[in-house]
Amino acid sequence: MNHTRDVTKQWNVSGGIRWEDYSDDGANGFNDDVVTWRAATAYTFENSGTTLRSSIGHGFRIPNYNELNGNPGFGIAANPGLDPVESLGWDISIEQAFCDGQYKLGVTYFGNRLEDAIANPSGKGYENLRGTSETSGIEASAEAHFLDDRLSVALSYTWLDRALVDIPDNTAGIRIQAQVNDKLQTGISATYLDSRSYGGDTLSSYYLANLFGNYQVSENVAINARVENLFDESYEYYSGFGSTFPGRGRGIFGGVTISW
Repeated sequence: MNHTRDVTKQWNVSGGIRWEDYSDDGANGFNDDVVTWRAATAYTFENSGTTLRSSIGHGFRIPNYNELNGNPGFGIAANPGLDPVESLGWDISIEQAFCDGQYKLGVTYFGNRLEDAIANPSGKGYENLRGTSETSGIEASAEAHFLDDRLSVALSYTWLDRALVDIPDNTAGIRIQAQVNDKLQTGISATYLDSRSYGGDTLSSYYLANLFGNYQVSENVAINARVENLFDESYEYYSGFGSTFPGRGRGIFGGVTISW
Protein backbone atom coordinates (compact mmCIF):
# COMPACT_ATOMS: atom_id res chain seq x y z
CA MET A 1 0.00 0.00 0.00
CA ASN A 2 1.40 3.39 -1.04
CA HIS A 3 0.10 6.90 -0.59
CA THR A 4 1.34 10.34 -1.67
CA ARG A 5 -0.09 13.63 -0.43
CA ASP A 6 0.65 17.23 -1.34
CA VAL A 7 0.40 18.97 2.02
CA THR A 8 1.01 22.34 0.38
CA LYS A 9 2.17 23.46 -3.05
CA GLN A 10 5.79 23.26 -1.85
CA TRP A 11 5.60 20.25 0.50
CA ASN A 12 4.66 16.67 -0.21
CA VAL A 13 4.89 13.45 1.80
CA SER A 14 4.61 9.83 0.79
CA GLY A 15 4.60 6.50 2.53
CA GLY A 16 4.18 2.83 1.88
CA ILE A 17 3.75 -0.39 3.82
CA ARG A 18 4.14 -4.00 2.66
CA TRP A 19 3.19 -7.26 4.32
CA GLU A 20 4.82 -10.56 3.35
CA ASP A 21 4.21 -14.07 4.64
CA TYR A 22 7.23 -16.37 4.27
CA SER A 23 6.78 -20.12 4.45
CA ASP A 24 9.77 -22.33 5.24
CA ASP A 25 10.69 -25.27 7.42
CA GLY A 26 11.47 -22.84 10.22
CA ALA A 27 15.22 -23.46 10.17
CA ASN A 28 15.97 -20.03 8.76
CA GLY A 29 13.16 -18.00 10.27
CA PHE A 30 11.50 -17.43 6.89
CA ASN A 31 8.09 -18.49 8.17
CA ASP A 32 7.50 -15.14 9.85
CA ASP A 33 5.05 -12.43 8.92
CA VAL A 34 7.17 -9.48 7.83
CA VAL A 35 6.07 -5.86 7.58
CA THR A 36 8.32 -3.44 5.72
CA TRP A 37 7.71 0.27 5.26
CA ARG A 38 9.05 3.50 3.77
CA ALA A 39 8.34 7.19 4.37
CA ALA A 40 9.60 10.16 2.36
CA THR A 41 9.14 13.91 2.16
CA ALA A 42 10.24 16.80 -0.03
CA TYR A 43 10.00 20.57 0.35
CA THR A 44 10.79 23.18 -2.31
CA PHE A 45 11.66 26.79 -1.57
CA GLU A 46 10.27 28.49 -4.65
CA ASN A 47 12.14 31.78 -4.23
CA SER A 48 15.56 30.14 -4.12
CA GLY A 49 14.90 27.03 -6.24
CA THR A 50 16.10 24.78 -3.40
CA THR A 51 14.55 21.38 -2.75
CA LEU A 52 15.16 19.32 0.39
CA ARG A 53 14.36 15.60 0.36
CA SER A 54 14.58 12.83 2.92
CA SER A 55 13.42 9.24 3.28
CA ILE A 56 13.67 6.35 5.71
CA GLY A 57 12.63 2.75 5.31
CA HIS A 58 12.73 -0.73 6.81
CA GLY A 59 13.73 -3.71 4.66
CA PHE A 60 13.83 -7.50 4.91
CA ARG A 61 15.68 -9.93 2.64
CA ILE A 62 15.91 -13.71 2.68
CA PRO A 63 19.14 -15.37 1.49
CA ASN A 64 19.20 -15.98 -2.25
CA TYR A 65 19.90 -19.26 -4.04
CA ASN A 66 23.64 -18.66 -4.46
CA GLU A 67 24.12 -17.66 -0.83
CA LEU A 68 22.32 -20.76 0.45
CA ASN A 69 23.81 -23.30 -1.97
CA GLY A 70 27.25 -21.84 -2.64
CA ASN A 71 29.29 -22.79 -5.69
CA PRO A 72 31.51 -25.82 -5.06
CA GLY A 73 33.23 -25.34 -8.43
CA PHE A 74 34.69 -22.08 -7.09
CA GLY A 75 35.32 -23.39 -3.58
CA ILE A 76 32.30 -21.59 -2.08
CA ALA A 77 30.57 -23.88 0.41
CA ALA A 78 26.81 -24.05 0.87
CA ASN A 79 25.25 -22.62 4.02
CA PRO A 80 21.56 -23.58 4.24
CA GLY A 81 21.38 -22.18 7.77
CA LEU A 82 21.67 -18.51 6.79
CA ASP A 83 19.28 -16.12 8.51
CA PRO A 84 17.36 -13.30 6.81
CA VAL A 85 18.70 -9.75 6.83
CA GLU A 86 16.77 -6.79 8.24
CA SER A 87 17.79 -3.25 7.44
CA LEU A 88 17.00 0.37 8.18
CA GLY A 89 18.00 2.76 5.41
CA TRP A 90 17.80 6.52 5.18
CA ASP A 91 18.92 9.43 3.05
CA ILE A 92 18.83 13.21 3.07
CA SER A 93 19.50 15.38 0.04
CA ILE A 94 19.53 18.93 -1.22
CA GLU A 95 18.99 20.01 -4.82
CA GLN A 96 19.66 23.53 -6.06
CA ALA A 97 18.38 24.91 -9.35
CA PHE A 98 19.82 27.95 -11.10
CA CYS A 99 18.68 30.16 -13.99
CA ASP A 100 15.09 28.89 -14.04
CA GLY A 101 16.18 25.27 -13.92
CA GLN A 102 18.80 25.46 -16.65
CA TYR A 103 21.41 24.21 -14.18
CA LYS A 104 20.98 21.86 -11.20
CA LEU A 105 23.26 20.59 -8.47
CA GLY A 106 22.39 17.85 -5.99
CA VAL A 107 24.04 16.12 -3.03
CA THR A 108 22.70 13.10 -1.11
CA TYR A 109 24.02 11.54 2.07
CA PHE A 110 22.77 7.97 2.64
CA GLY A 111 23.23 5.20 5.16
CA ASN A 112 22.05 1.70 6.06
CA ARG A 113 22.05 -0.33 9.26
CA LEU A 114 21.81 -4.08 8.64
CA GLU A 115 21.13 -6.79 11.20
CA ASP A 116 22.78 -10.16 10.46
CA ALA A 117 24.12 -8.94 7.11
CA ILE A 118 25.16 -11.67 4.66
CA ALA A 119 28.71 -11.55 3.35
CA ASN A 120 31.51 -13.79 2.12
CA PRO A 121 34.52 -12.38 4.01
CA SER A 122 36.75 -15.44 3.60
CA GLY A 123 35.79 -16.18 0.00
CA LYS A 124 34.89 -19.73 1.02
CA GLY A 125 31.22 -19.33 1.87
CA TYR A 126 28.49 -16.89 2.86
CA GLU A 127 27.74 -16.23 6.50
CA ASN A 128 25.75 -13.88 8.69
CA LEU A 129 27.77 -11.05 10.20
CA ARG A 130 26.28 -11.04 13.69
CA GLY A 131 25.19 -7.74 15.13
CA THR A 132 24.79 -4.48 13.25
CA SER A 133 26.70 -3.60 10.08
CA GLU A 134 26.65 -0.09 8.64
CA THR A 135 27.12 1.31 5.17
CA SER A 136 27.15 4.96 4.14
CA GLY A 137 28.23 7.30 1.41
CA ILE A 138 27.60 10.43 -0.63
CA GLU A 139 26.11 10.86 -4.08
CA ALA A 140 26.50 14.07 -6.07
CA SER A 141 24.99 15.10 -9.38
CA ALA A 142 24.98 18.04 -11.76
CA GLU A 143 23.11 18.78 -14.96
CA ALA A 144 22.97 21.60 -17.45
CA HIS A 145 20.83 22.39 -20.49
CA PHE A 146 21.84 24.57 -23.42
CA LEU A 147 20.48 25.75 -26.79
CA ASP A 148 16.84 25.64 -25.71
CA ASP A 149 17.32 22.18 -24.18
CA ARG A 150 18.72 20.72 -27.41
CA LEU A 151 22.00 19.97 -25.63
CA SER A 152 22.22 18.49 -22.12
CA VAL A 153 25.10 17.41 -19.89
CA ALA A 154 24.70 15.25 -16.77
CA LEU A 155 27.40 14.34 -14.24
CA SER A 156 27.21 11.85 -11.37
CA TYR A 157 29.60 10.79 -8.63
CA THR A 158 29.37 8.33 -5.72
CA TRP A 159 31.74 7.99 -2.78
CA LEU A 160 31.36 5.08 -0.37
CA ASP A 161 32.55 5.64 3.16
CA ARG A 162 31.58 2.20 4.44
CA ALA A 163 30.53 -0.95 2.54
CA LEU A 164 30.09 -4.64 3.33
CA VAL A 165 32.28 -5.91 0.49
CA ASP A 166 35.16 -4.38 -1.39
CA ILE A 167 33.21 -2.49 -4.04
CA PRO A 168 34.54 0.70 -5.67
CA ASP A 169 35.01 3.59 -3.26
CA ASN A 170 34.60 6.02 -6.14
CA THR A 171 32.42 5.84 -9.24
CA ALA A 172 31.70 8.63 -11.69
CA GLY A 173 29.79 9.14 -14.91
CA ILE A 174 29.06 11.74 -17.58
CA ARG A 175 26.40 11.81 -20.28
CA ILE A 176 26.21 14.35 -23.12
CA GLN A 177 23.14 14.26 -25.30
CA ALA A 178 22.21 16.43 -28.29
CA GLN A 179 19.07 16.86 -30.35
CA VAL A 180 20.82 17.56 -33.66
CA ASN A 181 17.58 18.17 -35.52
CA ASP A 182 13.96 17.10 -35.33
CA LYS A 183 14.85 13.55 -36.35
CA LEU A 184 18.37 12.87 -35.09
CA GLN A 185 19.38 12.49 -31.44
CA THR A 186 22.89 11.45 -30.48
CA GLY A 187 25.24 11.44 -27.54
CA ILE A 188 28.19 10.00 -25.64
CA SER A 189 28.49 8.63 -22.12
CA ALA A 190 31.42 7.53 -19.98
CA THR A 191 31.74 5.77 -16.62
CA TYR A 192 34.65 5.30 -14.22
CA LEU A 193 35.03 2.61 -11.55
CA ASP A 194 37.69 2.67 -8.86
CA SER A 195 39.69 -0.41 -7.86
CA ARG A 196 37.63 -3.15 -6.19
CA SER A 197 37.67 -6.91 -5.47
CA TYR A 198 34.09 -8.06 -4.71
CA GLY A 199 35.63 -10.60 -2.35
CA GLY A 200 38.23 -11.86 -4.85
CA ASP A 201 41.44 -10.45 -6.26
CA THR A 202 41.89 -6.69 -6.47
CA LEU A 203 40.92 -5.30 -9.87
CA SER A 204 42.38 -2.20 -11.47
CA SER A 205 40.26 0.88 -12.03
CA TYR A 206 38.86 1.47 -15.51
CA TYR A 207 36.66 3.72 -17.58
CA LEU A 208 34.27 2.98 -20.43
CA ALA A 209 32.93 5.27 -23.14
CA ASN A 210 29.81 4.65 -25.23
CA LEU A 211 28.27 6.32 -28.28
CA PHE A 212 24.57 6.21 -29.06
CA GLY A 213 22.16 7.65 -31.58
CA ASN A 214 18.55 7.54 -32.67
CA TYR A 215 17.10 8.61 -36.03
CA GLN A 216 13.34 9.02 -36.43
CA VAL A 217 12.68 7.87 -39.98
CA SER A 218 8.94 8.48 -39.72
CA GLU A 219 6.29 8.87 -37.06
CA ASN A 220 6.25 5.11 -36.49
CA VAL A 221 9.78 4.00 -37.40
CA ALA A 222 13.08 4.81 -35.69
CA ILE A 223 16.60 3.50 -36.27
CA ASN A 224 18.88 3.26 -33.24
CA ALA A 225 22.56 2.39 -32.91
CA ARG A 226 25.20 2.35 -30.20
CA VAL A 227 28.87 1.58 -29.71
CA GLU A 228 29.79 0.19 -26.30
CA ASN A 229 33.35 0.35 -24.95
CA LEU A 230 34.27 2.76 -27.70
CA PHE A 231 38.01 2.68 -27.05
CA ASP A 232 38.13 -1.10 -26.55
CA GLU A 233 39.22 -0.76 -22.91
CA SER A 234 40.52 -3.96 -21.28
CA TYR A 235 38.93 -4.60 -17.89
CA GLU A 236 37.62 -7.39 -15.66
CA TYR A 237 34.29 -7.95 -13.94
CA TYR A 238 35.71 -10.34 -11.35
CA SER A 239 38.85 -12.34 -10.58
CA GLY A 240 39.25 -14.99 -7.91
CA PHE A 241 39.59 -18.70 -7.13
CA GLY A 242 41.72 -19.18 -10.22
CA SER A 243 39.17 -17.76 -12.65
CA THR A 244 38.87 -14.38 -14.32
CA PHE A 245 35.79 -12.91 -15.97
CA PRO A 246 36.91 -10.28 -18.51
CA GLY A 247 34.71 -7.42 -19.60
CA ARG A 248 33.40 -7.24 -23.14
CA GLY A 249 35.46 -5.43 -25.74
CA ARG A 250 34.15 -2.94 -28.25
CA GLY A 251 30.66 -3.80 -29.43
CA ILE A 252 28.49 -2.29 -32.16
CA PHE A 253 24.71 -2.69 -31.97
CA GLY A 254 21.82 -1.48 -34.04
CA GLY A 255 18.07 -1.90 -34.28
CA VAL A 256 14.79 -0.67 -35.59
CA THR A 257 11.84 0.41 -33.43
CA ILE A 258 8.36 0.25 -34.90
CA SER A 259 5.46 1.73 -32.97
CA TRP A 260 1.77 1.94 -33.70
